[in-house]
Amino acid sequence: MLRRGISPFAVAACITLLLILTQSIPAVVFLLSDGLPAMGIVAAATLTGTWLVRRPGQRTLPLRWVVLLGAGMGLGLLATVVLIAGCAGLMNRTAWFGASAVAVVAAIAAGLRLRDERAAPSDVAPLGTTADGDDRAFRWLWLTVAPFAAVAILAAVVPAGFLWVEEGNGYDVLEYHLQLPREYLASGRIGHAPHNVYGSFPANAEMLYLLCMLLQGDAYTGAAVGQLVNLALGGLCVFAAYVAGAEFSPRTGTLCGVLMGGVGWMTYLSGIAYVENGMMLFAMIATAAVVRAGRLKGRGPERNDGSRAEMPSSEGGGPMPAGVRAPSIGGDVVRAGAMDHARVRWVALAGGMAGFACGFKYSAVGLVWLPLLAAAGLLRWPTWMGRVSGMTAFGTASLLTFSPWLIRNAVTTGNPVFPLANSIFRAYPEGWGEAESAHFAACHQPGPGESGIGQRLAALWDRVVMDRDQRFGPLVLVLAAARLMGLIGRVRDRMDRLLGVVLLVQVVVWLFGTHLYARFAVPMAVPLVLLAGRCAAGVAPGLRTRVMATAIVVGMAFSAVMIGRLYWEHVYADGTKLPLEGAASFFLDGEGSGQEHLAVINRELPGDARILMIGDARAFYFRRAVDYWVVFNRNPFVEQVRGDPDPVRAMAWLRGQGYTHVLVHWAEIGRLRRSRYGFAREIGRGLLDRLVHAGLEETNTFATGVPPRSFATLYRVH
Repeated sequence: MLRRGISPFAVAACITLLLILTQSIPAVVFLLSDGLPAMGIVAAATLTGTWLVRRPGQRTLPLRWVVLLGAGMGLGLLATVVLIAGCAGLMNRTAWFGASAVAVVAAIAAGLRLRDERAAPSDVAPLGTTADGDDRAFRWLWLTVAPFAAVAILAAVVPAGFLWVEEGNGYDVLEYHLQLPREYLASGRIGHAPHNVYGSFPANAEMLYLLCMLLQGDAYTGAAVGQLVNLALGGLCVFAAYVAGAEFSPRTGTLCGVLMGGVGWMTYLSGIAYVENGMMLFAMIATAAVVRAGRLKGRGPERNDGSRAEMPSSEGGGPMPAGVRAPSIGGDVVRAGAMDHARVRWVALAGGMAGFACGFKYSAVGLVWLPLLAAAGLLRWPTWMGRVSGMTAFGTASLLTFSPWLIRNAVTTGNPVFPLANSIFRAYPEGWGEAESAHFAACHQPGPGESGIGQRLAALWDRVVMDRDQRFGPLVLVLAAARLMGLIGRVRDRMDRLLGVVLLVQVVVWLFGTHLYARFAVPMAVPLVLLAGRCAAGVAPGLRTRVMATAIVVGMAFSAVMIGRLYWEHVYADGTKLPLEGAASFFLDGEGSGQEHLAVINRELPGDARILMIGDARAFYFRRAVDYWVVFNRNPFVEQVRGDPDPVRAMAWLRGQGYTHVLVHWAEIGRLRRSRYGFAREIGRGLLDRLVHAGLEETNTFATGVPPRSFATLYRVH
């Protein structure tokens, strides 16, 4: 027997720490040095956000909801404040430290208030509390999350740009997720980026990364902190899954949290400073709010003895309690109007969180906002006016929280969703035209062999269900399917069907509204986990519970092996682990294979050197001034040689722009030409040879591999 005083969370934390230490002692050091400021930012935002959830003396929500909504409000508003301040040029580090000090004081006060307040009874009684029981032993399943937490932490302290192969070793991170915040930090303002179309994407995650860089006073140490903020967002998503599941029963909450912690995608995404962890957090909060809206109870009809009974939750079903008369139409028995009002507030909250999710990634509009709008409309509203009010509130709240990005794009480009829907808005800001718009749209459609319905369904099967690394996990997929078919747990109710609708809309949007990347399917984990967690409902204690717990342990172990194998494939070479944790020098000093050009540029070129980079757009680790253009933007150098191929005038253009060096990344040019993205045909070795005859000097050729193959050439402009 386990002692009652032992916390499963403490044991899980110890196991996680031991697993990390078996792989890397420096990882713990970097976790502390970079993790403390990251946790400070997240905790301060969360606790400050609780002031917006309830005022002192109000006790209408359980503590778990106060903390979760505080995190959503605090982090969402923090990202918005950074955006507004950055656009206004208010990026003075001293001022931000002062604002941070005020936030810390407010957070401490909020923490003390929460400590002193006892959690109030919820306005929604959990389903199945009697049948399921508190089942404290079930909480020990949290131990199965420890391997995922360990790999997530180990991956998060690896420098940006190393993980994962499927993501081009973090290509997008070095191209814009961290590079654009670095540019904003250097310029002191958030503005339009004519060289990088991704600067017009919604960027709530990047605003948090920018804040880390601003407070650290350095892009590289700030990026390390930002990666751990990203890790914390993933951890909060696990907590949000627990809160959503706890609306049904304690056991369901535990199972939902455990299953979300075991989704390989969450571990995977914690190793790269992308945006999905933040999007997933707000998607889960929004879904939890819709669940709570559906679980609200109204004031019940009158009993025969004159007392009143609580109505069953609107999505829980169940017969009318014995001895209860049917409610009279038009009377003040059911108080349908009050029921509508309470539900509208929760649906509006869900809309606000969905809007914040859209502020992390455009695809959240179709994969988070649209499915939850449908779910909100399908709730069992007491009145049609309530349904209309609820959907209107959802849309209005989401527009409010997403609008800062829409307004920013409308002002800087003329298209609120630039570069999307540009055939409608026809916005052509600096660096963009009809050709660039058509190129971008064509490259963000499914490939030529994936346009048919059968081919799209095959992609869904291969990249989601049969994913090589099983990042959703067979446990979640099987349990969710079993719940939808009514094979496990209580008989399906309306909430199961609503979650099924959310999943169905997501599948349709992924199939016909995205370019079928596996990572774009990640939001499906939200309804899948909640459906899988619902399998805990109605399973009586005893043999069936033990069988279910055993199956969960086995399923979690399988997923842990899969994500562990993926990590091993990236950080081990010939059976020896690479010392990567916190080693930004791997890139900055050009210590890694394929990074040799950075050693020369960062160490040997003068501090006032200005480099034109052709082909590559991974500019994050360049310590010298470098100009680059992503493949979709109009490149001035390409325009120059396309309009006038004379090498003498091309050299004059380079000198006139103030360039001292030119770096041509041949390997990247070749990769782009082999892909649908393509690359300007005017750029090639023949052009560079002509420029050499016109005064360009070849100084360094960089090669890698066995036998060595040239991948880049550095030239000096005379």
